[in-house]
Formats: sequence, C-alpha cells, structure tokens
Amino acid sequence: MVITVLMSCSPVQVLTSGIKQSEINDMAYFKPQAAIGLITKGNNVQTNDSLTAIAAGMQENIVHSLNQTIHVTADILPNSDNLARRLEAETYTLIDECSKREIVKDIPITPLVDSLLEQSGKRYGLITLNVGFTRMEDNYTNQQIKFTAIGLLSLGMFDVHAVKSNSTIFTVIADAKENHLVFYGKTSLDGKEPLDSTVLIKQMKKTFSTNF
Repeated sequence: MVITVLMSCSPVQVLTSGIKQSEINDMAYFKPQAAIGLITKGNNVQTNDSLTAIAAGMQENIVHSLNQTIHVTADILPNSDNLARRLEAETYTLIDECSKREIVKDIPITPLVDSLLEQSGKRYGLITLNVGFTRMEDNYTNQQIKFTAIGLLSLGMFDVHAVKSNSTIFTVIADAKENHLVFYGKTSLDGKEPLDSTVLIKQMKKTFSTNF
C-alpha cells in the first residue's frame, strides 16, 4: 500500500474537552496502531510490515514506561484478527474525525472502542497511532543531489530538499461514560526517525505536557 509522505505544518496540535488531566488517572490502553513506510526509490513510500510491527511494539513499551505521566493501568487487546482489523479501522475513523473538527467532545466514540472499553471496566481509553517513513541511505543521498541540482539550475528560485524521515504520533482518549472523545493530540517531526525510541518518548512527553 502506498502512503503519503507526511510533512509537518505544526509540531504539536491538541484538542481538549475541558476535562482536567489530573482526572484521567486510570486508563486502559488499546493495542497500538502503526503504519510506517520505507522509501527505496524516488519519493514513493511503501508501507513496510516489519517496520510497522516494530513501531507498534516500541510505542506500547514507551507508553508503559511513562506510567508516571501516562496513567495506563490495563491493556485492551483484540482476541481475534477480525476484531483487530475493526479496531484499526475505527482508530483511523476517530483520528480522521478529529482532523475535521474543532470540538473534540462532539466526536462520539466508535462501537467497538465503546464495547471493548466498557468490558475493561475503565472509563477512559487511550488510543495511539504511529505513522511516518524512513529512507534507504542511498535513496536519501541521491535525492539530496537531485534537489541540490534543481536549486542550482533555478538560480535559487526553488528551495527544495529531501525530507529524510518523519515521525508522527496521533493520540486520542475516549470516555466510555460520556461516549465521546475527551482529548486529541498530534505531534509530527520531519527529519526524525519513526523507530527512534528517544524521538518517540519526546513526542509522547510533549503530548502529555499539555495542560488539559
């Protein structure tokens, strides 16, 4: 599957419902979702299953390692491939809705997210999606040479450069009691590797450093 090369307009974007962060101290964490692409030729990004699986595993470990900041006390893991696919689809649906709206509490939680969260006995559920891309080293070198040549030939009229990589994390928190989202966060960093744990930790700390 071909995915879009992500370019960050703003490193941090947040929508909140007015709830205080201190009130969300007992969350269930849904199985983390990811889609990581690899560029081997030109600027064509192809999702890579191995990199995607690694990213999801890293994100899960990082969230649990930050338990002083991100208060996760349980995990929600779909017990079938069908439920896993549905959860993935609903994750994308929720994040897409967040990107279109300005009031996060107007976004109802999706049926499976609602059902799994209620089964867990938790009011709040944390959902994350890691997306991004990286390049083969020779591809990045070739693209740098290409764009430098374009800049020289255009006498500086076009300032273009190759983006080596991108790490973007979407975060949403669902409220099973009120049946809507209470938080949406997005951090996006160009030039940072999506499988660099230091980068991912920084992004998650930034997301939860917001006073909501």
